Amino acid sequence: MSYRDDLKAYKEKREKIKKTAVLAAKITVVALAALFVLTTVMVIVDMVSGDQGTVFYDDGGSTSSSKTPTITVPTADGKIYVYVGETVAWKSLVNVPEGCTVSVDNSSVNLDKTGVYEVKYTATNATGKSTTLSVTVVVTSQNYSYSLMESTFKKKAESLGITDSMSKKDIVLKVYDYVNSPSKGADAANIKFTNESNIPDIDRDNWESDWIEEAIRTLSTGQGDCYSYYSVSKAFFTVFGIDNRGIMRDPTSTESGTHFWLIVNIGDEKNEQWYYYDATRLAGEFGEDGTNNGCLMTLSKIQSYKTSKGGTEFYKFDPSKYPTASTTKVN
Repeated sequence: MSYRDDLKAYKEKREKIKKTAVLAAKITVVALAALFVLTTVMVIVDMVSGDQGTVFYDDGGSTSSSKTPTITVPTADGKIYVYVGETVAWKSLVNVPEGCTVSVDNSSVNLDKTGVYEVKYTATNATGKSTTLSVTVVVTSQNYSYSLMESTFKKKAESLGITDSMSKKDIVLKVYDYVNSPSKGADAANIKFTNESNIPDIDRDNWESDWIEEAIRTLSTGQGDCYSYYSVSKAFFTVFGIDNRGIMRDPTSTESGTHFWLIVNIGDEKNEQWYYYDATRLAGEFGEDGTNNGCLMTLSKIQSYKTSKGGTEFYKFDPSKYPTASTTKVN
């Protein structure tokens, strides 16, 4: 083959390569243009639908950042517990969606004195939407700390055969059986009724903070009043993560003195099942079923109570201030 033929073949080969490269470039440009159009359409659709971003939550799910963020307190009763003199990392005590900024107003909290206070949390997401939540803060003494209560009642629960594998309902029933001792006489009850609590000179204004000390003291003495039954029950429920709220009788009641009980949730977040609970050894009777059993009550049952003297305001309170109780009786 001559030099001229070689040159001709070389030129034809280069021309073929050039055409192939041009074709590939055209295909790439078309593909990129299509991708750009598709992306633009998706952005426009997102903007029209109002979904302009995603915020991921602690539970692994996600929701539109156009929604108002949520703030939750991970304790069983929705309160924050700290100690006198403690340095508190406030933001670490609540859960908020990822990507949110959090501001805290703890100006009303006195960490030098036991008591019940309020702290305000505000969470703001990337789109500027925010929500504020007021949380009850309970300041307790190190001598009767939350951790001491937790370890004490976990050990007691173990001795009673109460475990995490049980349903919430069965745990509540087991706790009531221990605290109230329905099958035992007054002298043989696990916690004997004495009409006074175990905290010397208790200040009823601090009932939401003093329950930890009262629970520990009552477990030791084996006696107490309604506040003692309330405190011990609350300690068990809190240890097992059973959502609960304490209730104090309305001071305008015709009944003298104070009375304390609980409302507990034996369901879950998707299917809440709230019931009233009172482990006090009651002398009266619930008209709805003719018993003095205060475990897992509906609103109609608790409102049917009459004291041994015929009083009808023993459980006077405002139900609207608490979670809505289930109307279905527990079997």
